[in-house]
Amino acid sequence: MTHDIEWEADHWIHCFHPKSAAEHTLVCFPHAGGAAGYYHGLSAALAPDVEMLIVQYPGRENRLFEDQAPSVEWLADTVARVLSARGLDRPVLFGHSMGAIVAFEVTRRLNRTSALPAPLVASASAAPSHVEARADLLGTLSVESDTDLLAWITGLGGTDLGMAENEELIGLVLSALRADLAALARYRVAPVRTARKGVAFA
Repeated sequence: MTHDIEWEADHWIHCFHPKSAAEHTLVCFPHAGGAAGYYHGLSAALAPDVEMLIVQYPGRENRLFEDQAPSVEWLADTVARVLSARGLDRPVLFGHSMGAIVAFEVTRRLNRTSALPAPLVASASAAPSHVEARADLLGTLSVESDTDLLAWITGLGGTDLGMAENEELIGLVLSALRADLAALARYRVAPVRTARKGVAFA
């Protein structure tokens, strides 16, 4: 079991700028189709007392040849187990777009076993319960069309337009994006039995 957890930690969590004396930990979750490298610049810009850990989903960067995640829930179960094993002192979780949904589900799992709830910051995402909002977004995309998907992600401003000239790279990015969008389309938030502070979506 120890070997499994160590393996998972190395594969699931990136830390570009380790800070052994940091007082705070920020755990970041990439957007659909995204990878840990997306947060490298932000990690470098953080104050000395904040260490950033970035979740690396399977099927991209150093995990390129692994199967994509089958569901948001599967992602959340695994990441929560990995983070719990690290013994972090009340980390702040941050997720962008799809990452906000994954971070929300991880936060719920961490809070089940913690006396203090883990704070969550979410950006560019409707509330997890807003199934219609996700359906409207996904309904505008033709996930079978490379052209449509590429136009969509470049239109969001987070992708280098020059990437379109590299067909192999495009294929890898779009494969991860399709898998993530499929997981989002299937996702349904489970009811919350008790309200906990520190978790909120606008």
